[in-house]
Amino acid sequence: MDFVNSGKPLQGIYKVRDLKLILKMMVTLCILGGVIYLLTWDYLIYLSKSPNDYFLVKSNPKDGHIYVAYVNIVFITITLILLLRLRAVWSGIKINLNNKSVEIPGGNVSANNFIDVFKPSFLFQHFLRMKINLNEIRQIKQSSKSKVVRAIGGRLKTKSKYLLGLSGEFGAANVWFIDEGKRDEAYAAIRELNNMGDPFIRA
Repeated sequence: MDFVNSGKPLQGIYKVRDLKLILKMMVTLCILGGVIYLLTWDYLIYLSKSPNDYFLVKSNPKDGHIYVAYVNIVFITITLILLLRLRAVWSGIKINLNNKSVEIPGGNVSANNFIDVFKPSFLFQHFLRMKINLNEIRQIKQSSKSKVVRAIGGRLKTKSKYLLGLSGEFGAANVWFIDEGKRDEAYAAIRELNNMGDPFIRA
């Protein structure tokens, strides 16, 4: 990977997106959307028979409408959570060459001090993005984690995810990928832009 630009200042934004993760989340959202559609359709059918009974006050539990409504609320909540998370991971790792910063999805950022634990930006970091100045990054690492799962048909299959770890003045932050190549791409980009050599620690 080469960021040399004929001696001119580097400009623009470089993105590394884990498209496998994004696709997986979108497929999950489509499935949830289908379930919500069916549950909502059942609710609308009930309302057509009992107009204005929006809160199912007159519904008989034996008919199942009350339970369907509760389940629908759960699915809608899960969908909203996934949408907010998808919004956070959509741009992946975004390296701004103009202001020498890197932006990552939140969710695995360690608190730098005790007060940070109570900040809304920390509590809801799973749905937010974190901006780090490149010159604040002191160490970068990569590792992987694998587990054996039982696939359809009883066959055993290894499922892996790949870690890009950053640490420095801002604290520590981890970004997980399901695409090893994309993790390596982000690792190489940050390493080169930040002039990090073996063992990839910035002096």
